[in-house]
Amino acid sequence: MEPRALRQLKYLEKILDLTSDTLFLIDQDNRCVDAIVKTDNPIINSQIQLIGSNFLALLPKSTSQLLDLEFTKCRETGETSNLNYDLPTNDQTYYFKFIIHKFDETYLLCQYRDITQRSNMKYRLKSALQAQLEVGKVAMIGHWSFYLKQQEFLQTGYSNLLSTNL
Repeated sequence: MEPRALRQLKYLEKILDLTSDTLFLIDQDNRCVDAIVKTDNPIINSQIQLIGSNFLALLPKSTSQLLDLEFTKCRETGETSNLNYDLPTNDQTYYFKFIIHKFDETYLLCQYRDITQRSNMKYRLKSALQAQLEVGKVAMIGHWSFYLKQQEFLQTGYSNLLSTNL
């Protein structure tokens, strides 16, 4: 490998292929003019004709409306957009991060990163935590103290009766 290989054009395609997520170059009419597709879901995959297609027309309306707003904002301000979106299909909902950069006055460079597995794991962990907290509430007998000087008995905790705190 030659020194400074990252700056040499002959290595650029291989470097992008090894390191990048799915990339799209989008023109002012929201048409995809070039792409490196490394995702595989029913809506965005290498079997679909992306080049020349209106990218937003490929997506469900709710998702495309949100992306259209971000496209406009990025074109007008030059700020990078870095948001997560839902991609509902008949089989399941996919989740993706979509990073939009203003490439120049004509194009937007968009990076699609599938985060479905991460989002599903986050949901499962939240559900497990909620279940654990509920079991903890039901299992908690309570904490009691007796104060000899005051001749006072104090009980705190969770009562399963009427789901109330004591």
